[in-house]
Amino acid sequence: MTAPTADRPPPPAPPPARGSLALGWLLLLSLTHGLLWLSLLPPWQAPDEPKHFEYVRLLAERPDLLAFADSSAPADPELQRWIIDSMDQQRFWWYGHAPGYDAARPPQSFQDIWVRGMHTATYRSSPAYYLLAAALQPADRLWGLYLARALGLLLAGLAVLLIGLAARELFPEAPLIRYGAPALAALHPMAAFLSAGVNNDALANLLAAFAFFLLARLLARGASPARLALLLLAVAAAILTKRTTAYLLPTLLVLLVALPAARTRRPALGLGLGALSALGLTGLVLGWLRAGGWVGLPQATRFLLSRYFFNEPDQLDRIVRHLGTPGIGRIFLDQIIGMHRGFWGSFGWQVLPLPGFLEALLAVVTAVAALGILRRVLTGGDRPVQRAALVSAAAAVALVIGAALAFFAAYLDQPYAPPPQGRYLFAAWGPVCLLLTAGLAAWLPPSRQWAALKALLAGLLLLDGAVLLGLVIPFYYR
Repeated sequence: MTAPTADRPPPPAPPPARGSLALGWLLLLSLTHGLLWLSLLPPWQAPDEPKHFEYVRLLAERPDLLAFADSSAPADPELQRWIIDSMDQQRFWWYGHAPGYDAARPPQSFQDIWVRGMHTATYRSSPAYYLLAAALQPADRLWGLYLARALGLLLAGLAVLLIGLAARELFPEAPLIRYGAPALAALHPMAAFLSAGVNNDALANLLAAFAFFLLARLLARGASPARLALLLLAVAAAILTKRTTAYLLPTLLVLLVALPAARTRRPALGLGLGALSALGLTGLVLGWLRAGGWVGLPQATRFLLSRYFFNEPDQLDRIVRHLGTPGIGRIFLDQIIGMHRGFWGSFGWQVLPLPGFLEALLAVVTAVAALGILRRVLTGGDRPVQRAALVSAAAAVALVIGAALAFFAAYLDQPYAPPPQGRYLFAAWGPVCLLLTAGLAAWLPPSRQWAALKALLAGLLLLDGAVLLGLVIPFYYR
């Protein structure tokens, strides 16, 4: 174990100036890494990039058209046709077409390509990210695509910095966590791939990372009215930017239970009771939904919540109904396995998975880290605030996975059910990086952590090189 015990003070952390310099180098590495991916990824090959770019250009060119936009027709048919023509010029269909494409009948709008309200980002997305990207748009649309991509790289780089600051607050004495967490964020191939595309995840994930950093600082330095207010503002900003960050609110509630439990003489018992309470509360909510409690809410409340949390008005009803599908447990297990694979690498429109041996190796790494987290939480090596942080981070990841499973469940009866998508885990990118590095560090003495950090950096560089040279470049430039 790397953290101090109650009777042993923590080993001295590196000087602040040296630590800040290291974070600066990691930020530069993240931006350089992202630029490499941006230059190699052809236009429209990032998830949902055509739809997100449409929203950006509508705000830049014709913001008046968005005032009463809905999903029944394109807000600007000419813009959609230009994007579709550009997709064709960039061999979008050859690289792996979206569901619904028929070469004999070329699409004329996004509705011809994507199904069930998934053909537009304007109907249900907050304009926060899109307004920021629209402010940078030039007259040329293709150049505008690359400028919007560059904005995503910058936001992702800032998230790396915040993850590093959060890890320094929580584990200043553990180099594998303090520097390994931001290094993982900077060099992760899938993270670089996602940040190289136009997507409102970039701003939402940055705000979630900011909230994560503020939470870490609050734990490490104690609560104050200013810190609490800033944390709540960051959480509100993230949630208003994208619904994928809504997990932040219940995560704060978990922390309120986890911190007192971690400070007891028997933290494993306290945290176990807290976990059982969370499961019981989840069961009550599901029971309320299945009993029709949702229908009993005022119509205006249901409309507002549905507009924010769901793609279609009946999506929640379909989720609740499909929870009773025979074999749903096995279906969810397959989805979780698919999400894990997609988290480590599924590029393009999910047409470039990692080779089987790499998936197996990374599954072992994830399992070792998960067991390491259990070891840290259930033993007395870490300080209470560190245990509480790890429990809250694990809760955040579990909530994100649960939300993704609910989303998938709504489309089980559709001809084009969405495949498992590990990219949703990046909404909790800070907690994920903390858990992976802290879990690995649990098996190493402090004297070995610097060597392990070097091994982590080397492994990430090798993984990224294998993905680029073995998958991405041969596929897109053959």
